[in-house]
Amino acid sequence: MEPSSRVGPIAQSVEQRTFNPWVDGSSPSGPTNQFVIRIISRSEGKWLVFLLLRRSIRNTLRNRYAINFAAALQGQYREQFAYGHREVLLDYAEMSRDLIFKAVIPHGKIAPHALDPILAHFDLSNDKALPQLLWRDDSNTEALKAGVEGVRSIGAPFLYALANSGQTIKKTKENLNSLANNTIWKTDDQEEILNSFDKILYMPIHSWEGDVVNHFMPIDSLLRKVDPKRVVVCLGFLDFCNPSVRKVYEDCGWKLTCAGVRDSMILNSPAGGREKFLYSLANIFSEADIVIANEFTTGLFYAASLGKPIAIIQGLTENKLTYSSWNSNETFQNLLNLQQVTFPWLYGGACTPGQILKDLENALGVNSFKEPAFFQKEVETLRIDVANKALH
Repeated sequence: MEPSSRVGPIAQSVEQRTFNPWVDGSSPSGPTNQFVIRIISRSEGKWLVFLLLRRSIRNTLRNRYAINFAAALQGQYREQFAYGHREVLLDYAEMSRDLIFKAVIPHGKIAPHALDPILAHFDLSNDKALPQLLWRDDSNTEALKAGVEGVRSIGAPFLYALANSGQTIKKTKENLNSLANNTIWKTDDQEEILNSFDKILYMPIHSWEGDVVNHFMPIDSLLRKVDPKRVVVCLGFLDFCNPSVRKVYEDCGWKLTCAGVRDSMILNSPAGGREKFLYSLANIFSEADIVIANEFTTGLFYAASLGKPIAIIQGLTENKLTYSSWNSNETFQNLLNLQQVTFPWLYGGACTPGQILKDLENALGVNSFKEPAFFQKEVETLRIDVANKALH
């Protein structure tokens, strides 16, 4: 008996990658060739042969067209790609751009543990805690109190972006000290204070895929009382792309800007200005005389490191979620209230210069700023091209 040379639909679709070998029933009907069907029909163990053949085909396809396990391996370290943090740190340490730090590096971690708890992150097997490089100076001690191991403080990646641009950590500390000792934001007379600045940068709370924020500017808003030519609004990327959000601020006569995209669906892609985000944001801050927001945000602390006065204006707009995949407006509002209690001076409350300086330095982690050798020698890395061959 000679096998048929005619190729059946399974072999065709394998070459064309048009079916999923993991899903029962997704393979097209029909034998791969006549020889197979004849064996199955004539053998006493036809079902055994069929199952073995099916298993063999599926195993072969798993190996050939499997999900890239290296991508999953990289995925557990993915957050370091947000806002170009990975690239900033690699450039600072003069390391190759094809490396991934084998550590969790969050995109924002300035709030204390009580507001933003330090949690353990586990590897793909879910049995080993991953190293974490966090921002705040107190991250190490707070993590140990919480029973989380492998946490080290390095300071905010924005500090390293400034260092890459020529601003030393010494200069950053001087800026923070000067700001803490010359804070002018008070609960009263905020309109007068705001009008004393020529260039005002406003950073409203921004949306992301999991939270969509309501953007609304009341007619009696404090910011509306300022000459509109003096106001620039820096929007998060998704809000910047949303015509209805843009209209809220354009109707006020304000100029809009954006520092770029947070992340990309394609790991390591520079699309949308991701890898230059922190540098773009620093340039936006440099053109402002004061940076204000309607909620607690990392951007304010970044601006402070450049010596810019910062403030949060209550009642500037309505802080409300119109959609959330995980949160409720009640818990959202509770967090905003806790932030005000923790950092009263940002809202105009009375506070000593010493406490303000402590809050600024601790949040940015300026006393945990590392030398290049730390990243070169003390943090494990994974080379992207090696990862793409491993675990495949």
